[in-house]
Amino acid sequence: MVSRIPRLFAWVAEEGDGGESVILGLLPDVATPMPLISADLEQMEAYRAYATTVATRSGCTVRLKAFAVTTILETIWPRARVYRSSI
Repeated sequence: MVSRIPRLFAWVAEEGDGGESVILGLLPDVATPMPLISADLEQMEAYRAYATTVATRSGCTVRLKAFAVTTILETIWPRARVYRSSI
């Protein structure tokens, strides 16, 4: 079965200067903070507690965003052939 990623979801904090940041969370069994990004909307619901904590502690507005446009910037082939986009 072919599985494609039609879109990605991310919890994003909107900063006071107009910038945005993807929220990081400490996930179970992972010692390093990981970005709260997934292709699975149900998984994003599981990250809601982290997003709520960030909004409360930082004072930033936090939004769940969906990203659906795909632009391939680089392809790494198994035998080290590299294709780079002209972007």
